[in-house]
Amino acid sequence: MDDARLFMMILAMVIMMVLCTLFRFMFARMRRAERDTFQASGGRNKQDRLPSEVEEMQLRDLVSKERRVSRTAPPKKMECPLCGNSVRADATKCSFCGAEFNEED
Repeated sequence: MDDARLFMMILAMVIMMVLCTLFRFMFARMRRAERDTFQASGGRNKQDRLPSEVEEMQLRDLVSKERRVSRTAPPKKMECPLCGNSVRADATKCSFCGAEFNEED
């Protein structure tokens, strides 16, 4: 065997060893995460949860979704009675024509 072929074989073996170690580490980490999740759920899987727990989780998801929507909701608009331009509902005067609004407008 020449030196180049021997070097390539050794390099291939080293790469395979590194990949095997990496995969073993990844699978061990996934198993650890599954175990921690299982223990955090009180030793029950998702399928084994009580209906009240499922409802609580769904309600929590709905509330968090509502919070995200309310943070990103655009400001409410109204129409200027003079020019018809769209202005924010909390504006005190129209940015287009300068008309001032009362609390009742």
